[in-house]
Amino acid sequence: MKYPSVSFIALALSVHLMGQIPGTDTSGFALLRGYIKDQTFFIGLDSSNACLYVKRGDYKLQMKDYNGALADYTVALGMEPASNGTIDNRAYAFYNRGSAELKLGVYDLAEKDYAQALQFESNNSFIYFSLGIARSKSGNLHSAIFAFDKALELAPKFRDALFERARANYELGNYERAVADYNSVIELGGYTADAYYSRALAKTRAGDYPGAILDDTRAIEMKPGYLDAYVNRGTARNLLEDRVGALQDFDKVIELNPWDYDAYINRGPIKFKLNDSKGAQNDLSTAISIHPEKAEAYNNRGIVRFYNKDYSGALEDYNKAILLNPAYADAYFNRALLYEKNHEKKRAEQDRNSAKSLVKSPDRH
Repeated sequence: MKYPSVSFIALALSVHLMGQIPGTDTSGFALLRGYIKDQTFFIGLDSSNACLYVKRGDYKLQMKDYNGALADYTVALGMEPASNGTIDNRAYAFYNRGSAELKLGVYDLAEKDYAQALQFESNNSFIYFSLGIARSKSGNLHSAIFAFDKALELAPKFRDALFERARANYELGNYERAVADYNSVIELGGYTADAYYSRALAKTRAGDYPGAILDDTRAIEMKPGYLDAYVNRGTARNLLEDRVGALQDFDKVIELNPWDYDAYINRGPIKFKLNDSKGAQNDLSTAISIHPEKAEAYNNRGIVRFYNKDYSGALEDYNKAILLNPAYADAYFNRALLYEKNHEKKRAEQDRNSAKSLVKSPDRH
């Protein structure tokens, strides 16, 4: 059985591929409004016809009137099953109501409706895919992967399902599995820079830094100015101790976005390792000016100040880092080194013990 709206909604869910961009022509909505008016007229003539509500719900869904669509599908599903080729086994209405709920962020209800749709149409890969999306949105990544697995059993070349399964595996720390799925996505084609960048992230986490650099470079070639790809490539280069290459990447990030906190946080330590202490301190001070509530920049600037023998400045920074994040083990450890330098052995021992207990704690963030 063919489900025309199912295909439409499934593509709409994959915003990395089909998402509407600013300035999109929405003039076609006038036509949809006309269709809704027509369906409302017909409903007035025969309010017991479930299919009329489903069709009006479809038009509302396409207009992004998700609450209106949800209401129409709910009315239809409260009636006796119709049988005219549009809603003959109710999978269609359950599926589209789930899609409206997904767009509204009611993920638990969307999951229930997709599961209901599968009771009537158990071999539909789009329904399994959408179920996986709802579970991912709820944070149920293991069960989401199970749904994506089912979608791919039914449609092995389902590119969006491969992409989303890769994303879920990445979030779970299954980086090699994520890379394998991104490989399949790229082999199938259709994705451009985003697929290479996503695979680069997974490769970085898996420790394949040269592979990550190649993928980020490919992403940048395909999408000049791809800021996130420059950030990840700079990170991978830094991990390979290519400080100059990493510095060039973070320079580019800051050129593209002078207010990128992460770029300054990364570039500061790189400059420090390249013996540019002044530049390092300036970068970390800029990071603090962008996000004064984040502890990491204070801790890192404290390290630079410590090695520049600005011990009072270093202490001030470590204190601030700990005030902002009392569970910051590295800051306690660094402050202990400073106390030792100042011959304050008791304070140094207290901070070392705090650092050790935080490192061992399973709740450490």
